[in-house]
Amino acid sequence: MNAEIKTDFHLHTTFSDGTRTPEQTVSHALELGLSALAITDHDTIAGVSQALAAAKATSVRAIPGIEFSTDYEGQEVHILGFGMDIEAAALREALELMIRKRDERNVVILEKLGKLGLPLKLEQVLEIAQGRVIARPHIARAMLQAGYVRSMQEAFDRYLAKGAAAFIERFSLTPQQACQAITHSGGLSVFAHPGKVRYQGLINELIPAGLRGLEIFHPDHAPSQKRKLLAIAKELNLLVTGGSDSHGPASPRPAEMGSQRLPSEYVQALLEALEENQ
Repeated sequence: MNAEIKTDFHLHTTFSDGTRTPEQTVSHALELGLSALAITDHDTIAGVSQALAAAKATSVRAIPGIEFSTDYEGQEVHILGFGMDIEAAALREALELMIRKRDERNVVILEKLGKLGLPLKLEQVLEIAQGRVIARPHIARAMLQAGYVRSMQEAFDRYLAKGAAAFIERFSLTPQQACQAITHSGGLSVFAHPGKVRYQGLINELIPAGLRGLEIFHPDHAPSQKRKLLAIAKELNLLVTGGSDSHGPASPRPAEMGSQRLPSEYVQALLEALEENQ
């Protein structure tokens, strides 16, 4: 019987919406005795290099990762990528397109807020974002600092949430485009927490685009969902992955790093697939 291999292949840092830096994430993984981890920030690889550097010469293996937010028939579908060449043109082009479209959206949101009598300068929001990709929470915090709202929640409810006064629909890649960007960058694409969306039919659609695995061991999956998804993975010869989806301490998501245990047979299969893909 294989000894347990402690891993976490779904982690967020301060480069998206996590509360630990990449370096702190690696340090905590070492404290917990993890053998491998993947930094999978939302729509960015900005923290990957720091994590790789922090893990160098330690006992923990850091794997380059990302979590793309995509749109499929009106629902948000997340695609994880593992082991990509973070300098690859396909990955860079996909991210640059998303950032450009997001920047254009942010300008329109600020224009709408100005017309509502809530003027904000882009420089204020940039300062709050501190070099990270600007998203609605940064605008909400700028509104809070300006005294326009009493809470972040009020900013969303009245102005920034879908259907609210200053809301603008965001641009998203399709799941197929995300899988292709990952695959063409030398990585493995994995359907993140599929039990949270309508995945029937989509898995088969994504395989021709390069889908290689399903994230089955996730805190939001009930045991019955895990059993069903494991059967699908076996039938379609897909890799099985898992992770805590931890956003660190003091975050709205309380899952602790390493708390979602991925059986060793699946860890070994994933690591072997990563080696073969290089």
